[in-house]
Amino acid sequence: MIPHHWRRAPADNGFSDPNADVRPGRFANTVLGAIRGLMATGAAARDDALGGLVATLGASNVYSVASNEGLLDITTGINGIPPAITAPFLLRLSFDTALSGSAANVPHLKVDGFDCGPILRRDGTALVDGDLPLGAPVLVRGDFAAATDTKITRVRVLDLQPSDIAALMASGFPIGGVLSFTGSNTPTGFLVANGAVLSRASYPKLWAHAQASGLGASDADWLGNAGLYQGFYSQGDGATTFRLPALNGVFLRGLDSGRGLDSGRGMGTLQRDLFRAHNHTMANGGAPITLYGGPNTVYLSVGNPNNGYYADSIAPAGGAETRPINVAYPFLIRAY
Repeated sequence: MIPHHWRRAPADNGFSDPNADVRPGRFANTVLGAIRGLMATGAAARDDALGGLVATLGASNVYSVASNEGLLDITTGINGIPPAITAPFLLRLSFDTALSGSAANVPHLKVDGFDCGPILRRDGTALVDGDLPLGAPVLVRGDFAAATDTKITRVRVLDLQPSDIAALMASGFPIGGVLSFTGSNTPTGFLVANGAVLSRASYPKLWAHAQASGLGASDADWLGNAGLYQGFYSQGDGATTFRLPALNGVFLRGLDSGRGLDSGRGMGTLQRDLFRAHNHTMANGGAPITLYGGPNTVYLSVGNPNNGYYADSIAPAGGAETRPINVAYPFLIRAY
């Protein structure tokens, strides 16, 4: 059955049908065709809102999708004029290819064969790569870019996109703030805190924070001093660049600030691993135990040392560092 395209204006529907009968218990195929057509139209709109539609990428960054609603206005395909979609619509669809190259080639959406115009954010601004992830259904609205438009001229993605979420997160997170992140796809507004050299002109907010942070070091000090100042920003070349703190491969520790657990530390300074001082005790029924030492050998005598001694070797054990059980994620720093 071809669904009837009902209009909001009663006159556009021709006439009303006083014989429409949708009493409970009737088989659907016994209901008047006009009513069944209306129900079919509602079902088509429902199905198109469930995320089952897939937009396929074609040439020139144009995605194509076929709706279940027959959105083309048949009154437009007259006298050789191509049919168009003239009424706003909502579709929930996924994209078979993630958005890429959008800066040079703005993506478009073609619905039922009609190019509905560029795919944009909800506010009408351009999408960026990564905003249309592969296979994730999003709600899109086809509408008019200008009040004088008589056909659909743009498609806006109404759901929050990854760049929107990153921007919202960044807006409440201060420049210079550090967080751990479960992924290698660094979100917008952040950089990996890995000691990279940056342009002061490209990251003016972070450079301003670096100058005011109290964590400034010369590049020579940053690179030398056994890494002591690699939790600082460096002055880079002293003119156009600066360097990020290097937090890769280390744990973060709260600054002592007079508590007495980690006294004498300066903010941002590196601290090497260390065992806490401790003693090993030995007992033998009250008899005196005498220890003699070498680099890797300990000699001990129980009782009178003149009665001889027993020698044993203590072999090195362990790895290159002291560490707890841990999981590694990158540390990110809010840069812009």
